[in-house]
Amino acid sequence: MSSLKVICIMNVLLHDKPTIKTVLEDKVKSCDDKIKNLEGSKVYYQKKLKESEDNLREMVAQRQAAKP
Repeated sequence: MSSLKVICIMNVLLHDKPTIKTVLEDKVKSCDDKIKNLEGSKVYYQKKLKESEDNLREMVAQRQAAKP
């Protein structure tokens, strides 16, 4: 049995149901907040990537147009 399972079993035995429920709800809220934050970062970096790709395309096009 893994140590994580032992810790989970001990938590269930040491705490009452409302306490465990509250702790789990807090963890879910924390994880939801982290997910929202990461999704926001993902959108930001996708926009930055598209901008960079567009800038590179423009730079390549300018260099090709400048060639004799």
